[in-house]
Amino acid sequence: MFGVAVTIVLAVAVGASYAFAAEATFPRPIRFISAMAPGGSGDLNARRLVDALRTRIGNSVVVENRAGGGGNIAAVAAASATPDGNTLFFASSISSNCIV
Repeated sequence: MFGVAVTIVLAVAVGASYAFAAEATFPRPIRFISAMAPGGSGDLNARRLVDALRTRIGNSVVVENRAGGGGNIAAVAAASATPDGNTLFFASSISSNCIV
């Protein structure tokens, strides 16, 4: 189940990177909100993904770990973010997406 969720997130992130690559410049760093605690295996996967995204789009990407509440804290932070395309949400649990 975890592998499927990570594969889906990677596919979405790669698709998003193509959309971001179409822009010449970014007004500010991209926020990557992670629902995992810092230092865990989920956080390491998120940071690997961020490194690949950073290389692909040539812009800085900031990881914000918002652990707790079964991923709901991070989901609420992502859902309430400014809808400008500079915020990505990463969670390994499908139940976190019920908020978004």
